[in-house]
Order: sequence, then C-alpha cells, then structure tokens
Amino acid sequence: MNNVYRHSGGHSCSLKLQYDPDQLRIEIRDRGHGTPQNQPRIVAPRASVFAGIEERLGQLGGTLEIESSEIGATDTATLPLSPLQGQPAQS
Repeated sequence: MNNVYRHSGGHSCSLKLQYDPDQLRIEIRDRGHGTPQNQPRIVAPRASVFAGIEERLGQLGGTLEIESSEIGATDTATLPLSPLQGQPAQS
C-alpha cells in the first residue's frame, strides 16, 4: 500500500483478499497513472520491488500478475496453501 501511495500517483487504492482451501489471492488495485495502452505493461527490466516480490512468491509456489493501463494498475499475488510438491507437510 505504501508503494501505491509513493509511485502510482493515485489518491486511493483497494485491497481484496480471497481465500479458499487451496490458495490465497491478494489483489491491490489503484487508479494512478498506470501505463499508456501503446506501451508494454511491464517495462524491462522489471522494477526491483516487483522482482523481489515475484521471487519470494515463486519460492513458495505462488505467482504475481501485474496489469496496467492508462487508468491504473492491478497487482495480484496468488499463493498456494497446500504443501509444495515434493515438500513434506509441516505439522
């Protein structure tokens, strides 16, 4: 939320948490400046904050999806709640 405030140029954002027995999904949506339609959604190299988040989620079997347009951005992190394949369940 702090990054939304500092970088999006928007005045508000929403946070949506969605839980089911298999996964947790976190969606952060802002109405900041985003990126124009004719530019790539993610500029290379990715911003280090997104690369770090994506790396940590990947270590846990999760994903990060970033959608951006002229009217804002939506960042969605999905994290499985079941044990990773090949990893023993912790008790």
